[in-house]
Amino acid sequence: MQIAYQAGDNIFDTFAKRLRKVPAWRLPWLVDELAVVASPMATAMLKDLSKKKSVAARVEEALAARSGKAKTATTGEKEKPTAKTKVKKPSLKETEARFEELTVWVAGELGKVRGKKKQERAILDEATSRYADIRTDIGEDPTEYVVHFFAADGCGFSKQREPAFHRAKPTDVELARWIELIS
Repeated sequence: MQIAYQAGDNIFDTFAKRLRKVPAWRLPWLVDELAVVASPMATAMLKDLSKKKSVAARVEEALAARSGKAKTATTGEKEKPTAKTKVKKPSLKETEARFEELTVWVAGELGKVRGKKKQERAILDEATSRYADIRTDIGEDPTEYVVHFFAADGCGFSKQREPAFHRAKPTDVELARWIELIS
């Protein structure tokens, strides 16, 4: 991103057009990169990214740091520290059920579109986004263990399962392509 910025603000048009296609597990990195670029276009891109649940807090911090102070939307005054509202995290059982559902969905969808690279990419982008959401909901790093989960052992937190890629019974070439798509 820093190299691209040296080319001028026009290069951000290309990044902005592709912003929605960035896989969820890469979003934290993108937010960190945009946070250090002093450009109105980078700020606009950060505001767009703030709509994504998995990086909303990170974007908020970046925008607050950029402005030098956190302001409330209504009064424009500095926010007063308040007790954090407790959000109920899903139970381990609920989380494992979501991981299982994701695994079944990915295996089924990849089986339907086998060899159609654009459709495989779309499915795997959706899968990594859903994976990131599950991990975010329980307060974990959304980017950790992506390849491991889909290709190695399918382990969410406590339960091992046959990974999605193995369930789809890919050829060696397909497996390598799918791993590359989520890496």
